[in-house]
Amino acid sequence: MEDKGNINEIQYKSGLACIEQKEAGEDGVLHIKADALAFGNVDSWGDIIAPGACDKFLKSENLSRMALCYQHNQQEVIGVIKAAGVDEKGMWIEADVLPTTTGKDVQTLIKAGAIKEFSIGYYANEYHFEKVDGYAYDIRVLDAITIVEVSPVTRAAN
Repeated sequence: MEDKGNINEIQYKSGLACIEQKEAGEDGVLHIKADALAFGNVDSWGDIIAPGACDKFLKSENLSRMALCYQHNQQEVIGVIKAAGVDEKGMWIEADVLPTTTGKDVQTLIKAGAIKEFSIGYYANEYHFEKVDGYAYDIRVLDAITIVEVSPVTRAAN
């Protein structure tokens, strides 16, 4: 059984996002709602995020520490996550992309459709491996994760 990560090591999981955007107001802030991750499918890293994997995190103090970054660069904070939750598809966020230098660039890219995928930086708190038809190796199923940041990215894994 191959170990695909240390629980103390930040990992990244990406997904094709459905982004709902509202025009930036006079304050230059772009309000978005986006899918941050998807449940139940095998991604290109060979992992599945189980439904319920975010539940502990969403009820924890760590939720308020989750950052909105660009391309997983924690030095490139581009906004504020205002709300997060789960539905049958996965976890979603509502966020404000602020009119910083990078934030304005990201707003332009999102509006043009050049950036349309989101990814998470997370810690794998609990996981197990299981056999899935069609795969030669055991798939890691993420049962509980702590999300550090959510990023709009060029290319996602999920």
